[in-house]
Amino acid sequence: MNSTVSDNVRSIERREWQLWLLALVLILILSTITIGTYFFLLDEAYQNFNLVRSMANRALVGLCVLIFLFCAYIVNTRRILGKMRDTLEYQAIRDNLTDLYNRRYFKDRLDQEVVRAGQNKYLMALLICDIDHFKSINDSWGNQVGDEMLKAVAQVIKEATRGMDLVARWGGDEIVVALANTTREGVSIATERIRKGVRRVGEKALIDLDLSIGVALFPEHGTHSDDLLRLADRALHISKKSGEKIHVGEEEYHIDEKSVKLVFQPVIDVRSNHVFGYEALGRDPQGKLNILELFKRYQAIGKLEDLKSLCFKMALNAARGAGLQKLFINVDFNILRNMKEISKPQDMEVILEISEKEVRFYLPPFYCPTRP
Repeated sequence: MNSTVSDNVRSIERREWQLWLLALVLILILSTITIGTYFFLLDEAYQNFNLVRSMANRALVGLCVLIFLFCAYIVNTRRILGKMRDTLEYQAIRDNLTDLYNRRYFKDRLDQEVVRAGQNKYLMALLICDIDHFKSINDSWGNQVGDEMLKAVAQVIKEATRGMDLVARWGGDEIVVALANTTREGVSIATERIRKGVRRVGEKALIDLDLSIGVALFPEHGTHSDDLLRLADRALHISKKSGEKIHVGEEEYHIDEKSVKLVFQPVIDVRSNHVFGYEALGRDPQGKLNILELFKRYQAIGKLEDLKSLCFKMALNAARGAGLQKLFINVDFNILRNMKEISKPQDMEVILEISEKEVRFYLPPFYCPTRP
C-alpha cells in the first residue's frame, strides 16, 4: 500500500474516532444539563413536585431521542467511511486497467510465497508473459482497442490459473504469474492453456494475438524472489528472440544435432551370446541429466516432439553411416503422425519400439490385431 493511500486510510480512521468522541462529549453535556435542570427545578419549586417531575421526564425523553438520532448518524457515517476505507485498500493493491494485482503488492506476496515454498519443500514457478507485437496493435487499431485486448488477456490468464496462484500486471503489456506448489508438467499445462486462451481472444477479435512466456523455477533457478524475477525476464528474452514462445530458465534450448547425444546399445541373444542388432538411445550431451530429465526440460517449453523427431532422424543417419543391419528405435504415435516421410536404407532392418503405455492409450480394450 503506497503512502498516499495509507495516509487517507489513517485520516478516515481518525475521523471515525473523532465522531465517536464528539458523540460521547455531547451525550455528557446534554445529560449534565438535563440532570442539573431537574435538581434546579426541584429545588425551586418543591411545592409542585409533580409538575417539575413531568417537565424533567419530558426533557429526559427528548434527550434519549436526540442521543438515538445522533448515534444513528454516527453509525451511518462509520459505514460510509468503512466503505471508503475498503475501496482505498482495494485500489491500493489493484491495477486500474486490468483489475489484477499491481506490481508492489505482487512483489510483497512473491517474497512470502518463496519463503513458504522453501519451508514446505515444493516447486514454485514464476511466469512473465509478454504480448507479442503489442505496440503494433496500438498503432494499427488504437490505444482503446489495445487496452481492451490487454484486459481480455489479463482475464484469460486469470481464468487459466488456479485460485491459489498470483496474477499481476507487472508493467506495460507484461503480466506475471506465480504458480504455487506445482510441477514441471503443471507448468507446461498452464503455459499452453494460457497461450491457447490468448489466441482464442485474438481469433474472436480478428487480431493476430499471441504472447511469449519466460519461466523460472524455485528452487532450481533461484531461492530469492529477485533471482527468480531476473531469470524469468531472461527466459522471456530468449523466448522472444528465438520464437519458442515458452522458455524455461536462462539456457538457450536449440533443436539441432548438439541438443542430444546418440549411443547404440547392442542387443544380444542370451542363448548364443550373438549380437543381432543395436538399439538407438538418446543421452544428455553434457552428461548432467538422464534422458527423462532432458525430455522434461524440452516438454516444459513445448519442444519435446521436435527433439524426438530429431533423435529419430539422427538415429537413422548414424546407423546408416555405421553400416548397421538391424536397428531398434523407440517412438510414439505422435512422432510418427507428424513426421514427414523418411526413406529407410534398403540393407537395414528398422524395428520401431512402442511402449506399453502408448498401446494402452491409443488402442481400445481387448484389441487384437488380425494377421493379413
